[in-house]
Amino acid sequence: MKTIITIFLFTAFVFIGVTKKVNAMTFGIEYANPEWTSFVDFPKCAKRFANIDVHAMKIHDILWRDIEPNPPVNGVHSYHWDGLDNLIRIFQSEGFTDIEVLLQSTSSWGMRSPLPKEKKLMKRNPRKKLKPSLPPHKKHKQDYYDYIYNVVERYDGDGVKDMPGLRYPVSHWEIETAAQGSFSWLGTVKEYIQMLQVAYSAAKSANPNATIILSGIELGDLPSPTVDIKKRIEQIKVSGFLSGIKRAMTKKIWTKWSDFNIDMLEAKEFFDVVEFHALEDYLAMYTTVNWIKKLMTRYGYNKPIQAGDASAVPTFDMGPVASHPHPFAPLNIKQIIKILANRDHPRHNEIYSWFRAEQSRLVVKKSLAGLELGLEKINFGIFTDSPTAWSDKMKKNAHKNTLHYNWALGGFMDKDYVPHPAYYTYKLTVEKLKNARFVKRHSLGSGVYSFELSSRNTPLFVIWSEKNVRERVSVGSSFNKVKITHIVTKFNEQTPYSEIVEVNNGNVTLDLTEDPLFLEPF
Repeated sequence: MKTIITIFLFTAFVFIGVTKKVNAMTFGIEYANPEWTSFVDFPKCAKRFANIDVHAMKIHDILWRDIEPNPPVNGVHSYHWDGLDNLIRIFQSEGFTDIEVLLQSTSSWGMRSPLPKEKKLMKRNPRKKLKPSLPPHKKHKQDYYDYIYNVVERYDGDGVKDMPGLRYPVSHWEIETAAQGSFSWLGTVKEYIQMLQVAYSAAKSANPNATIILSGIELGDLPSPTVDIKKRIEQIKVSGFLSGIKRAMTKKIWTKWSDFNIDMLEAKEFFDVVEFHALEDYLAMYTTVNWIKKLMTRYGYNKPIQAGDASAVPTFDMGPVASHPHPFAPLNIKQIIKILANRDHPRHNEIYSWFRAEQSRLVVKKSLAGLELGLEKINFGIFTDSPTAWSDKMKKNAHKNTLHYNWALGGFMDKDYVPHPAYYTYKLTVEKLKNARFVKRHSLGSGVYSFELSSRNTPLFVIWSEKNVRERVSVGSSFNKVKITHIVTKFNEQTPYSEIVEVNNGNVTLDLTEDPLFLEPF
């Protein structure tokens, strides 16, 4: 199929001065956790991502119980810093200057006792080892304040009670994650806001420059323009929400999630940044961010927004997130997962190769969506695949918990730290976009995406087609030559293929597929 669409790509930059631009976006990587140091080589991870110019990252699941296992004695606290200190030293030694830490109130002694219905949810929770958070008990409210104060104080870089060997201040602190769900936070939205207020006050008292990040918002893809909401609700009612949680995800529950986030966003005095989880396809990022911005406008404020949990692999099953589109119909999701988990299956290589190529594509597409939306940061996940990704147990049971298997294969590197194609595409993406500002999106017809950017006052375009056919597009150019850089999608590739194309009669012709192309003057 040939589509001839002509625009003058590079002459548009004459008008940059009157076109709205957005500041450059920070690129990061997730997650690190002190409990994972026994099976994840974080020094190797830090070095690998520093080598591709990624210097932002998130430390996940820092629990009150791990920092302070026992209650204070006669008002004297005893904090255990080794786990968090170790991770911060590892990443700062490789030049990570932007470290975000997720703090949770989980404590065996400090948080209030769970109600009967909360106990039931805890038993069904897939994060049993971590345990969901609850607000601090009334008699331990001051202890929670002290916990937040002392954590922030230790890493603020002011020379007072700082971690020995601290190289850069750690200033970004997220208070809980996905609080609207019952797998990380069991309290009410009112209790969360009350605790957020305490955390905000404590952090700002320790470090006035501390940035407090609202608990990561999860909306799934229900607001996505590609999803039929009524149909999706019915699918959720039938399929349930998350394998391992034995309750139906009904419209009532979805509304509860939405209402929780709406109320949370109203507490504007107690946070500096809003984070949402970009687990879904990149198109849903638009409606999620626009939903957040509308609420900000309703409540009379404007704060930075960032994407966390930006899964680069296609998400096949995430409750309110519709399955990522794939070209393997009539295979259903469970069949695809079974094939992915079984390296002896005759179609494994075919589907696994597509899976890793799609991971590369999503790195670029989510990055472009983030730039257009004006995000402050995007933290992609995750460092490596799970060590159990190819185990016999996983081979047998992966299809029973498709979400878990998504995360098991969610790494930029395999369990032996061999990079997947997406690692090299992320390197290319950071190289091209780390200084880029979004200028505008060109309309090239249905299914064709063309982003116009400016990087160090140099024009840059990223173009692809979502139609499952190759398209030939004629693009006008005022230059004699253009450089076209292709992303890495295959296992035998490390260096992106680039080609210099002559401009004939003011036009350069592109073969467009779902693989994004980077275009710049040469």
